[in-house]
Amino acid sequence: MDESAESRKRTHDEANAKQEKPNGANLRPAAAAAAAAAPSGGKEFDLDLLRIYYALLFPSEDIIKWLCCRHDPPDVRRVTTGEKIDPHFLAKREFSFTKYTDSGDEIYIRWQCYRKLESFRNALKFHNPVKIDIGAIYNREVDRKDSATGSFEPQQKELVFDIDMTDYDDVRSCCREANICLKCWNFMTVAVKVLDRLLRDDFDFHNLLFVYSGRRGIHCWVCDERARTMPRESRDAVPDYISIITGTDKMAKRVNFYKRDPPPIAKVALQVLEDDRWGWRKLMQQQKWFDKGSTHIDKLLQYLPTELHKELQRWITEDKKYSRFTSVELWQFLRDTVDKWGKVPRNEALKRQCLSAMSEVKVAYAFPRLDINVSKGFNHLLKAPFCVHPKTGRVCVPIDPEKAHLFDPTAVPTLRSLVDEVDSGESDAKMGPSKTSLDPYVDFFRTQFLSPLLKDTLETRMKIARKKSELTGDLSY
Repeated sequence: MDESAESRKRTHDEANAKQEKPNGANLRPAAAAAAAAAPSGGKEFDLDLLRIYYALLFPSEDIIKWLCCRHDPPDVRRVTTGEKIDPHFLAKREFSFTKYTDSGDEIYIRWQCYRKLESFRNALKFHNPVKIDIGAIYNREVDRKDSATGSFEPQQKELVFDIDMTDYDDVRSCCREANICLKCWNFMTVAVKVLDRLLRDDFDFHNLLFVYSGRRGIHCWVCDERARTMPRESRDAVPDYISIITGTDKMAKRVNFYKRDPPPIAKVALQVLEDDRWGWRKLMQQQKWFDKGSTHIDKLLQYLPTELHKELQRWITEDKKYSRFTSVELWQFLRDTVDKWGKVPRNEALKRQCLSAMSEVKVAYAFPRLDINVSKGFNHLLKAPFCVHPKTGRVCVPIDPEKAHLFDPTAVPTLRSLVDEVDSGESDAKMGPSKTSLDPYVDFFRTQFLSPLLKDTLETRMKIARKKSELTGDLSY
């Protein structure tokens, strides 16, 4: 047995040697029982491989540094800055685990907390969870929620967003439900680009982390100190502001600008959609919404003013040149028609109405579709970055919003591919994720997200402390 294989067996045997007693756990049948029990082989997910991943590759220290918000526990090294540290901060953060038993049942364990990095690592080794969820920060340690007097209430939580591809099923023609391909993934590219612009420009947030969900969606964590400490009312207002698609796909129109110019939030999306690398033209080509015979043409007609509606119907039925037209050709006809009408001064109002309607269509088909219940309040837990999705075996890696159009969800590292890299000697197990295909994603998390976040958090606290000292005369900050 080679050294890497022996290490792999030892990791598995040590973890199995412990008796698991999930107190207060919720036990339910697991649809993925077969995956849990599957032997090592062709599948991308396997519980034995997961143990190795947590032991050798999962970036536990980086995750804890992030979640501590500079209130680092004793076993996480950090240069002293003089800022006030809450030594119990990490223990006030709720974690939850989803795990599989040997019999194939799924156990969901809530209200977990950790005081040190090492205790978190031990918990991963002990439970071998198929999913780690991260929740709010409470007013006292989570393991004391029932043992102390007074209410137990959430006080802080990152502002989070969840976008799932299934919410686009009414406008994607290539795939359905949990299935994805590079064509429909372009919806996620647009969502990342639009959400990144809105959160930075409209709300002045800077520390954003976009993460691939591992299967069919993306998560966005807004980690600015101001976002994390927002009261419930302000927290609820943000997703309400961003969500401009209303109703269901059964409605004639899900976006309505009432014949006026698009609102500022829609203008951001329209600007993003102008880029042909991922924008409106590419989406039309990929999804073929308005190709000859498509049912989406009827939906399009319902958005158009009467005059443009009639003109498009005439073009579809009478113009033999375009008897087999494409979406791009139909849209170009609409643009040319509106431009021609706009050259006549008395048609200015009609031109504005037509352009407004065409903008409504773009927004209705391509604007980010948020699950606003995930974003509101403090109660919803969200999957941690670098988890492994048990259905696909793919790692939930961060996405660079500047390069979101280059991201390929089918090409991210999988659990099996990473362990194979370790076993084949392509990586040094003692160096953790370095020299594996996970390395660029961990490096991005550290250098482009975590380091700027910690610096910004310190500067924000120092600024608040200085203002406080000016008011009180206390210079001890």
